[in-house]
Amino acid sequence: STATPSAISTSNLTTTAQDPYGNTATAYTGTHEIVYSGALSNPGGIVPTIVNAAGTLVPFGSATALTFKAGVAAVASSKNGLMRLVKAGETSIAASDGTISTEAPLTLNVLIGTASKLAVTSVTATAGTISSTCFLTCPITALGNNGKVTAKVAVVDASSNIVSELGSGHAVKVTASGGTIAGTPLTLEATGLAIASGSFTYTAPASGSFTNTITVATSTGTVYTSATITASK
Repeated sequence: STATPSAISTSNLTTTAQDPYGNTATAYTGTHEIVYSGALSNPGGIVPTIVNAAGTLVPFGSATALTFKAGVAAVASSKNGLMRLVKAGETSIAASDGTISTEAPLTLNVLIGTASKLAVTSVTATAGTISSTCFLTCPITALGNNGKVTAKVAVVDASSNIVSELGSGHAVKVTASGGTIAGTPLTLEATGLAIASGSFTYTAPASGSFTNTITVATSTGTVYTSATITASK
């Protein structure tokens, strides 16, 4: 694999079986179940994957059936080792078939992709339950009347990694289908991580049941895919 794969694309991962002396074990052939470890999910809950010999995406940590020829499993027709790493930053990949394991993990630096989406971060609620995958979308249940939701806004790549050095002139506006919003619009930081300098607060209706959608959309600058929070009672 390339030492600097992108978080928004795939790369070819070649897996080689070796004998105790570091030579390719050419007798290691046929189908073997390999478990890969080390790569992490991204902030949006997307998991890293390997494509097995049959063309099926398999999450890291699960047995992946690969076809070895003379000790080597190489990618062919986007199968048999096509890898997608989704969390930006340094990571170390290891592999095991249950008997033999990677002696020295493969160190990679996963690169952040191009800015493309908005996400909500640092989300808090005065009541109810915030979804564990709250990022690009964020369901919040049992918020209650007059309940408040506070959040920041970030710009992320297609794999939900927060980008940086966005440059000046970018802002977002927050609206809601019911209840009220305070703290909008928000300006996105020009340098460093592309996170809004402040936060917004949504206040739920004072009475009655509700299901309201809070939408975070570009108001100034490059248009990114909107993020949403769904608050309900």
